[in-house]
Amino acid sequence: MSDISQPPSLINAVREQRAILFLGAGASIGAEVAGGEKVPTGDRLRDKLCDQFLGGQLKDKPLVAVAAFAADEVGLLQMQKYIAELFGIFQPAEFHKLIPTFRWRAIATTNYDLIVERAYALCNKPLQKHVTSVKNGDLFDQRMNEVSNPVGLLKLHGCIEHYADAEIPLILGQEQYASYSVKRDRLYMRLRDWAYEYPIIFCGYSITDPHIQQIIFDMTDKSISRPMYYAVGPGINPIEARYWAGNRITCIDATFEQFLTKLDRQILPITRQVRRTTSPDKLSLQNHYKIVDAIESDALRFYLENDATHLHSAIVAAEQKHSTFTRVTILDSGVFSRISTLPEG
Repeated sequence: MSDISQPPSLINAVREQRAILFLGAGASIGAEVAGGEKVPTGDRLRDKLCDQFLGGQLKDKPLVAVAAFAADEVGLLQMQKYIAELFGIFQPAEFHKLIPTFRWRAIATTNYDLIVERAYALCNKPLQKHVTSVKNGDLFDQRMNEVSNPVGLLKLHGCIEHYADAEIPLILGQEQYASYSVKRDRLYMRLRDWAYEYPIIFCGYSITDPHIQQIIFDMTDKSISRPMYYAVGPGINPIEARYWAGNRITCIDATFEQFLTKLDRQILPITRQVRRTTSPDKLSLQNHYKIVDAIESDALRFYLENDATHLHSAIVAAEQKHSTFTRVTILDSGVFSRISTLPEG
């Protein structure tokens, strides 16, 4: 297992704005509400559904079964309205508000609460504007282009703000994935495409869950070329860590709160301010590479596109006006004595 300060590849991925943050139920732990109520996930959510709709019975059944029984008793939308009310009262904890202080390649979550959205709303100076996608045809790409500094937020299992949309029911268990994913398959395809190129940081989610591997791909498949992934969670067994290390997944024994807090110390806020955009166009400098198909790192490409100018024969010079020229008089000692702008004409 690795401490959050190690390996450097994780820190660099976040610093270079290449990391995808993938949040599961454990990432919402710590969300606040008056009275000290905790976010009801898993068995606690099952028990609440039983008490509300089934007379307190069937608490020995799995959540997905109880949800099906409750939906049959009162209707799907009525049950989902109750779930929306349960989760809608929770506000992000202080550590959740660190999420918008970093620049992410994307954020994906199987949570249907509003913790991430509210963290961005409460942040004084968020570095990005989240653009949420919950189903096919929601003009995600168009909306991404309409805001400055966007970050995609994929709500893979639905969102309580859309509980009344019968096309995208809340996914309460992996058994529902096949039948409930039809109207959001583009979200999964988009995430899968990103997963081939960018490192994913799983937080609050068991990477042994077959559902998470189904969403992306089999993470033990050695034939798939992908970056290193990271799994953040408390109490990871060393045997598990060794197994996943052999599958290019580095385990970090920490809560989501500990992860964000340590990351906040590792990466200075000033280094997060500049948006590191890179163009897919070929660089003029590539004509001089010894390796024809060499690929620059994100850091090198950002430097070449933003901090350096390659002077070459095909470069187009900006238009020069007579009024922009400056006349400088230099004394024998080499000291500037006068700087003036030449008049036009």
